[in-house]
Amino acid sequence: MLRALVAPSPFRLVLVATPPTVREARLTADGLVGADARARLDAHSTEREVDDRLPALAGLSVEGTGDPDAAADAVVTAMRVWGWRP
Repeated sequence: MLRALVAPSPFRLVLVATPPTVREARLTADGLVGADARARLDAHSTEREVDDRLPALAGLSVEGTGDPDAAADAVVTAMRVWGWRP
């Protein structure tokens, strides 16, 4: 479906990998506390695919808890390999 949305442009997906503990801490910091809030969030179609489908589609995975500049550099490098030119 994602490829169809961007067609005829090339499709590239970068997965930002973040451990569940970090996700929980970020959600709590954003005020999304309690089982009901988390259940509603996790029921969203995109969230349901994060663990199952998106990693297989990703052309690159970067660490979501590391240095943001290093992650950005990895994305730019991958984009250049994929043929992107500024």
